[in-house]
Formats: sequence, structure tokens, C-alpha cells
Amino acid sequence: MKLFLLFITISTVLPSLAEGACVCPATRKVKDSNCTTADGIHAINCFLRLADYVEKMYELDMTDKTEVNEFEKSCTSLTSCLETIQCGLETQSDKKNVKMIKNYCEAVVYDSKDFAECSEKLENENSICYNNWNPKNIF
Repeated sequence: MKLFLLFITISTVLPSLAEGACVCPATRKVKDSNCTTADGIHAINCFLRLADYVEKMYELDMTDKTEVNEFEKSCTSLTSCLETIQCGLETQSDKKNVKMIKNYCEAVVYDSKDFAECSEKLENENSICYNNWNPKNIF
């Protein structure tokens, strides 16, 4: 599941960031846009935050509260950065991908922090419904 989300994150956000990160007007599209060098630098900054997010997402131990807190900080930093890009993430698809990252972050943090005690109770009950549930079935 982590690898699938990692692939989706990289394949959907990276091309848009790369477009916004071009700091030189090398293509007609960038040349004709209102993108500035500052926009490109901001996009590169977001790209670096995306790399931090992906690393933390891939290595996250959801039972380690310190790691979850660091992941939450990385999520907040990344989504805040992506939401403030003025140039390059303008399509509905781009906005949907940013929302997907934000939703994933919120779900991971909720599951590890707020739902952890309840999840433990459900596991201890050994219910058929809980044991047979597979998050992959959602997709």
C-alpha cells in the first residue's frame, strides 16, 4: 500500500512541480506565462519538501509517536508549500493531487494518534468484520 501511494504521489505531483520549477524561460509555455524566478525557486523548495515527505512516508512506523509527529510536520510543511505555489499547479487535477496528499496525511495521523486506542480495542475483540477488512478494497 505504501509503495502504491508513493508511486501515485510522485507521478502526479512531480511533473507539475517540474513545470513550475523551470527558472529559465526555456520553453514557450514558461516564456509566455507569468511565472517568475521566485515562483521557480518556490516550486523547487516544494519539491525538496516533497522528497522529505516521501522519505518519511516510506519509512514511517505508525506505532512510533515521534515518527508520526515528524511525518505530520512534513505533511503540514508540504501541503502549505504546495497550496501557495502561484505558478505551475493551477489545473483541477493538480489541486486534486494536493488534496490527495493532504487527505493521506490526515488519515495517517488520525489512524496513529486519535484512532490508535480504538483500533487496539477492535483488534482485541477479534471480530470477523475487523479481521476481514482490507483497505485495498477501497480502491
